[in-house]
Formats: sequence, C-alpha cells, structure tokens
Amino acid sequence: MKEIFKKIIVYIITLEAKLVLKKYKPEIVAVTGSVGKTSSKEAIAAVLETEFSVRKNIKSFNSEIGAPLTVLGCDNAWYNPVLWIFNIIQGLKLLLFKVEYPRWLVLELGVERPGDMTRLMSWIKPRVSVITAFSDTPSHVEYFSGPEGVIKEKLKILKNLQNEDYAILNGDNVLSSELKEKTNAQIVTYGFSEGTDFTASNYHILLKEKEGKTVPEGITFKIDYKGSSIPVRIFNTFGKHNVYPALAAVATGVTAGLNLSKF
Repeated sequence: MKEIFKKIIVYIITLEAKLVLKKYKPEIVAVTGSVGKTSSKEAIAAVLETEFSVRKNIKSFNSEIGAPLTVLGCDNAWYNPVLWIFNIIQGLKLLLFKVEYPRWLVLELGVERPGDMTRLMSWIKPRVSVITAFSDTPSHVEYFSGPEGVIKEKLKILKNLQNEDYAILNGDNVLSSELKEKTNAQIVTYGFSEGTDFTASNYHILLKEKEGKTVPEGITFKIDYKGSSIPVRIFNTFGKHNVYPALAAVATGVTAGLNLSKF
C-alpha cells in the first residue's frame, strides 16, 4: 500500500514540477557524482546567491521525490497524507498564480536504481551539469551489475546539454576527466592538476594562536583562472577534498556570468 501511495505522489508532484519549470523557466544547475555532491551543491548555491535568487535541495534530498519537491519549494511529507495534500496544493498555486520564483535552481541528483537518472532527465533540462568525482565503489551498487552501472546511470546527467550549455568536470578524477567525448556541451574542468580551467594552488592549513598554542583553524588556497587569481579561506574545515566544492562553485558562477573578482 505504501508503495502505491508513493508512486501516486511521485507522479503528481513530478507533473506539477514539470509544468512549473515550463512556466517559470529557471536556470538549472544539476549536480551528481559519487562523492562531494552535497558540499558542491551548497557551495554552488552560495556563490550564485551573491547575484541571483536561488533555491537548492534541502539537505541531500536528491531522489525522484526530492527533486520535484525542490522545484515546488515544499518539504518532504513522508507518509503523512495531509501534508502531501498541502504540497500538491502549493504546486497548484504556483501554476494558477504568478508568483516570484527563483532565478536559479541547484539540484543535487542521485540514483539508487537503474533508470533513476533517465527519469529525472526526462523533465529536468540543466543549463549546467556538474560531475564531482566517482569513487571505486559507489553507493547503491547492489542494485546495479557493478560500479560501472552506477556511473553509467549518473552520466545521463549530460544527456540534455546543448552546445550553449556547460559540463563542469573534476579534472583530477580520471573517470570525470574522460567524459569530454560524451557531451556536446562546453567543457569546463577544475582541480589541482595543471591544465584544468579552474586550478587550485598554494594550498595550506591556516593556523592561529589559542591559549599559547598554535592550532589549525581552516584552509587557504588560490583559484587560478585565465591569468587571474583569487585567494580563498575556509574556516573550520580541513583537507584538500574540501577545495573541490569551492572550485566547482566558482566555475559554475563564472559560467553563469559572475565576475571572478566578486568572489
């Protein structure tokens, strides 16, 4: 019974979300990968919010339910039928009335089973698709023939990109960097590797004096792009893996028309 209820709800809210996108025509950033999706989504939204109105997934709700709920601006009602009716009414209000709607949607998209990304891409048309990185053993691999099956499904996020759109790829990740031949979109790469479009350099740990001791307080690095360089400081965060979301965010911001000097 719960499964039937879920299918009905998914059908209704997906239909509403599809119609909402058609009516308001927001720009969409779609984010996927095996690692770093949520942190990249958060960083991308923070950068775009400096100039535009933005909506992003709540937490990591990135499924066939989470994506349409984000488009509709509603919370997950789980198995509460009253709250689902409220969400459906909210979707109808968006369709029946003209309301202020975000200029950009930042949608983290995940897959659990074969066909998940195919279904999402049947109604989501990104302007920018960001692929973070793929691990050797992706999550939910038990539902696929192997890790390559998960990756193949996630790569369908590139399916709807046109020549004027952007595929933003982690140039340090072998699987991500090999995707250049799989899309007609404009390719933008980021990472520590020489030759990436947005290159991280001068990474080191920030230190401070506290109670007579030297303790770490965060990380600092530079982002180099076309001869320009911006310094970045991130507090209460440690490790090079935390550089990648910032790189993806700045790359997305530039493709959206933001000036690098604003970051």
